[in-house]
Amino acid sequence: MTYQEHRTPELKDLVALLRRRWKLIATFAMTGSILALVIGATIPPSYTSKAQLLVARSDAGPADVPDEAVVDTHIELIVSPRHLLEVQDSLATDPPPRRSGETTHSPFFNSAIKSAWKKLQGALAAILPHAPVEASPMETAEIGDDSVIAEEDQAIEFAELQEGISVYKEQRSRVIAVTFTANDPELAAFIANRIVENYVKRGREKQLAQRRRLERELAKRIPFAKVALERAEATVRDHRIASGLLDEKSIEAMDRQIAELRRQLAIDLAKIGKESTDLSPLLNYQEAAPSAAELNATQLSSQAADNKSPPPQSGRSPLEERLHRALQRLRSLEQSRESLREAETKLKELEREASAAAQLYESLLRKQTELSVQGPIQQDVHIVSAAMPPEQPSSPSPLLFVLPAFVAFAITGGLLVIVREQFDHRVRSERDVEEFVGIPCIGLLPKRPRFHLHRARQTLIEKPFNIYGEAIRSVVAAALARRRIPSTQRQVRNCAVFAITSSEPGDGKTTLAVSFAVSVGLLGQRVLLMDLDFRSKPVAAALARLGKDGSDKPSAAETGRTVVRNIAKLGIDCLPLANRREDALSFLMADQLSSILNDLRREYDCIVIDSPPLLGATEARTIAAVADNVILALKWGCTEIETAGRALRQLQHSGIKDTQRRVFGVITQVNPRRHRFN
Repeated sequence: MTYQEHRTPELKDLVALLRRRWKLIATFAMTGSILALVIGATIPPSYTSKAQLLVARSDAGPADVPDEAVVDTHIELIVSPRHLLEVQDSLATDPPPRRSGETTHSPFFNSAIKSAWKKLQGALAAILPHAPVEASPMETAEIGDDSVIAEEDQAIEFAELQEGISVYKEQRSRVIAVTFTANDPELAAFIANRIVENYVKRGREKQLAQRRRLERELAKRIPFAKVALERAEATVRDHRIASGLLDEKSIEAMDRQIAELRRQLAIDLAKIGKESTDLSPLLNYQEAAPSAAELNATQLSSQAADNKSPPPQSGRSPLEERLHRALQRLRSLEQSRESLREAETKLKELEREASAAAQLYESLLRKQTELSVQGPIQQDVHIVSAAMPPEQPSSPSPLLFVLPAFVAFAITGGLLVIVREQFDHRVRSERDVEEFVGIPCIGLLPKRPRFHLHRARQTLIEKPFNIYGEAIRSVVAAALARRRIPSTQRQVRNCAVFAITSSEPGDGKTTLAVSFAVSVGLLGQRVLLMDLDFRSKPVAAALARLGKDGSDKPSAAETGRTVVRNIAKLGIDCLPLANRREDALSFLMADQLSSILNDLRREYDCIVIDSPPLLGATEARTIAAVADNVILALKWGCTEIETAGRALRQLQHSGIKDTQRRVFGVITQVNPRRHRFN
């Protein structure tokens, strides 16, 4: 299983990670909030001003139902490009008042930004005394606005009109709201009023033009209609005179004459002895056609001729003469009546034409009269509320961006911390040492100021119950309990040799070695500290300082070519072999170290070797091979797990196969507050 698979975080690990890195997340969130506040402050606020129009009620529908189509039509006409172009031309002809160059943010907000900018300038001046002093962002914005106003024209672009205008219908009413948004409240109100004024003016001019055009058309058509009416009336009058139809009574008188004549004929025929059935065609005659009347007259004449009998002796010839004259008179009256009927039909047609001409003339006169008494034009829309400069901006306040930015940047910071943790392969807990490095961890040492040998007494002896002293005693107890003693040395003396090393320099191995030796000495055992770090000599430098102080003169004992120095203040002996750097390799290759250790085992209960780092020092593997136990110092939050693994493989190559029993891990320089979240 790979390291990444082992380090897959669980929920509790994520919570612990976020708690451990809360300062970084909070810093990230605060930075984002400040950035959002600054960006929001640099964006000029927007102001929206609203004017209202009322649409006149339409006569097409019911009185209590607004005409939705008419309202929607007005809305589309207001936002039409043609109307906006007319507004733009109007603004170019009559421009709005010059925009104010002053900032439109609140005074409190401006003062807060300026105060923060002055504090930042003071901090920068303390760090960089010769840095130039710049104006605050608000002052720069004000200067920039003034220069722009002085240089640029105040003309409003067509795109600005399209972007700033908004037209909508107030809910369930005939009121249309026209709003305009701009960075200046005065400008927003001015343009909103100009839009509605131009639209109302345009509608009024259109209605006035229609009225004038109608008046011109009426003035042009009325004379022609009057002439046509007079001509039609003259034609009717002439036709009456020509046809004799001056009065309807003449036709009625002719009808009465025909009826009377028919009655007289019937009486005369009765007198000459004819049956009433023979006279039925005459008695039932009802305005027949001229051909039928002639046929009846002929029939009556033939009947009279056939019925002639020898004239009586007295008065039959005069009766027949009167009958003959009556028939001729009837035939003449019927012909006249038929001609009058044709003239009457034509007269009715002429009268209808004259009536139509009279109606047209009267309607034109009525329209002209209505226009003359109509008075002012009734507009389709009119302004009910003019736009006023708004006092508060319609755009959101920059302070509203702070909370969303804080949350967003906090989440982003948490994600970055988690991603960083996934790529962080450094030692931070006992689990990392035991599972990923592969050696037992016997303790953790808290972080402390730089440790010196001449301060070890104050740290470990005079104040033994501090947090560092408790931690080092725990490490010593665990190491002594698990120490390995070679079977060949058990008959001589119960002595254990600890080689304290690290993977790289700076992991705190020398501090651990000195503290370990002093703590073992406090247990009443005789301890020897051997300094075998030939590349850096902190122990030798500390011994030289102790010697210069003169507070404790070390005693010397010859052991071959080495000198053992006794440090009475710490209760330990020290063998500074690191001073013999010139023959370090010969010292190690000639088995001198093994012979020295064999001699020293008889005199000491514990030997602590300050070994050089395993990576980069060849002699470190030789020292680890001759030691009974190896303590590997791992710096908390600094030593890479892969680096510690390579150091452990170096120990295995030197002949230490049983790393679980011979090699111990100690995490040094642990931050207690941050480590408790692991």
